Amino acid sequence: MMFEELVKISVTVLLSLGGSGAIIIGLASWLGNIWAKTILQNEKNEHDKALEKLRADLKQKVEEELEQLKATHQSEMDLLLRKREVYQKLADSMRVFLSTTEQSNDKEKKNFLQAYALSYLWASDELINILGSFLDIMIDNTAHPDPNNQYEMKGLYVKCLLEMRRDSGFSDTNLKIDSYKFVSF
Repeated sequence: MMFEELVKISVTVLLSLGGSGAIIIGLASWLGNIWAKTILQNEKNEHDKALEKLRADLKQKVEEELEQLKATHQSEMDLLLRKREVYQKLADSMRVFLSTTEQSNDKEKKNFLQAYALSYLWASDELINILGSFLDIMIDNTAHPDPNNQYEMKGLYVKCLLEMRRDSGFSDTNLKIDSYKFVSF
């Protein structure tokens, strides 16, 4: 009811003013339109500023995360390259113990021990365990030479090679122990 009375009073006042009422309504409409446009423009400017800040923050965060991923990837690549280098030395130095005709010399033994120490720092637990078994048989073979020990050492050597492959980037390798062939010329 109150709203209807307010409308009636407003209409009565405007009619009593006559032509000037129309001018007042026109001016009020024009001024209201200008204010509305100004308010809308200010709101749009505030939203644009907020949107630009969000974009800048997001861009900075993405760049930081990208740098972190690059650093992590580089670190992983460095580790992988280091492992491959250590594994190559280890595989080369282990091979001298597999020969049934030649005795390993002191330099070859020293190279193996250095490679073993490096592998203990860089190798997977599984590889360290296989190396331990290889060493146990090698020590036993030194004390009591037995041709069966050579066979076991060759099997453990190949197991080491396969584990080195898995640990240095070929985790889905399908090779088996009998895939490796011992050849002498």
